[in-house]
Amino acid sequence: MYTVISAIKLFLLVIVALAYLLGLGWLAVGALLHGSLTIKKRDLSLLQEIPLMMLSGLIINYGIILSFQTLLFAVIIGCIISLVGISCFTFFLIRFHTWHMLISPSLIIWVGISFICLIFLSPIVTEPLAAWDARSIWFFHAKMIYVAGSIGFSAGWQDPSIAFSHPDYPNLVPALAAQVAYAIGFWNEYIPKISLFFILIPAVTWLFTFARRSFSFIILLFLIPFCFYQQIWNGYMDGYLAFYFSIAMLLLGRHIISSQPVDLVSSVCCLLFLLYIKNEGALAAVIGLFLIILVPILKNKNVFYKKHLFVKWKFPIAGLISLVPFIL
Repeated sequence: MYTVISAIKLFLLVIVALAYLLGLGWLAVGALLHGSLTIKKRDLSLLQEIPLMMLSGLIINYGIILSFQTLLFAVIIGCIISLVGISCFTFFLIRFHTWHMLISPSLIIWVGISFICLIFLSPIVTEPLAAWDARSIWFFHAKMIYVAGSIGFSAGWQDPSIAFSHPDYPNLVPALAAQVAYAIGFWNEYIPKISLFFILIPAVTWLFTFARRSFSFIILLFLIPFCFYQQIWNGYMDGYLAFYFSIAMLLLGRHIISSQPVDLVSSVCCLLFLLYIKNEGALAAVIGLFLIILVPILKNKNVFYKKHLFVKWKFPIAGLISLVPFIL
């Protein structure tokens, strides 16, 4: 009975957290891609919108925590903002996607996404924190934030005794794990790892936008992310760094071929997200952004940059705003 109740609580936590992140993300993505939170102005599928929403939601959530410092204020402010976003997105979803979801062949793709995510969810929630980086860096930082109830100086970042744990590392994942622990009311070595599941979903969803009935997609699926399967669930960030950089390059490649603005926006978002995973992500982001500028020029496909990035100011402005948590 206790196991069943725990599973139900875990399920509800995941649903609420997903709605929270989607609500935050829609405020940015709806305005960026459609110029509206309730009206559809671009012919985009949910497979393209939802991962971008979730990743944007993760960055916005981190920005809120850094701005308000304490977990309590951050949760209250975040929930108020997210409620506006999820209300608008629900209206948008019912109005423009209900019928397509029922008859679309992408329903099979969503089943595939769910299946892959569940494969990783099992070890995420059943295996305790044991690896050094997970226990002594990322989730140690999360525990510091949780115990202090704040991501500010009161968490103890300047204490010489924690110098071994690299207190200068990005804290997006630790802050998210601390929020999970704060939501359930206690800390253990299992539940806060659900934060890994939330950053896994957007990457897997983007991967399935490349789904084809071909052997090449099967190879792609086993290369990314199963070639670093253990580092997706054990609490290390290296697997996610490789995963998101790979997705960013795949999206860039598709943009060069199809010139879809959403692929370029998504690729840039993935690269910016690397800044919040590990310090090494800054180098990967610089390399990726350099390729985004250089490759289309070499391929004589710089129409998008002339037509959108320099004319529609909202694209570079959105990129600059997403750097605010990094600056903080």
